[in-house]
Amino acid sequence: MPRRKRNTSDAAELVWNMAWLILLGLFGTLPWLRSLAYVLIGAGVVVVIWRLVRYFKFTRPLNIAQVDEMSGPEFERFIAKLLAYQGYEVRCIGGLDDYGVDLIASRGGRKHAIQAKRWKQPVSIEAVRAAIAGMAYHHCDRAVVITSSHFTRPAKELARGTQCLLIDRQQLALEIGKWQQAQKPSS
Repeated sequence: MPRRKRNTSDAAELVWNMAWLILLGLFGTLPWLRSLAYVLIGAGVVVVIWRLVRYFKFTRPLNIAQVDEMSGPEFERFIAKLLAYQGYEVRCIGGLDDYGVDLIASRGGRKHAIQAKRWKQPVSIEAVRAAIAGMAYHHCDRAVVITSSHFTRPAKELARGTQCLLIDRQQLALEIGKWQQAQKPSS
């Protein structure tokens, strides 16, 4: 059975119901309802703090070692922000039906199909094949594979023969460094 996507009205309804429970607990006469209200308020504060920490952690430029701590989706969002800094208009694709493309970056009338791989092991030829297939499917001009690791020799050879751009750990670290320099206030 496919999982139903949660829409915003479900979230709004949940927040609305929690607000009613909190109000009833704080102004009602039932002690257990008052306890529940305090628990809900505490949980809400924890969630807000957690979201703020995550937001500020991944909106500022990071170094390459901190990239290694990211999950795959966090890495994709980070690459999207890095590309946006470089002047690209970025659209996130991702998911099960991405056809080998996590992001589509456009600039100067050219579209780039980007496969982002936050891996510890070297990225194989399969990632290059997926990016090339995704480039064709999404009608892009170029395929790009970005990794926090390195590429295998067969991946490099296929990329060379198909004009697929490979960005490895060293190149990514250089781009992150440029971003960090741009973020520093000038004195």
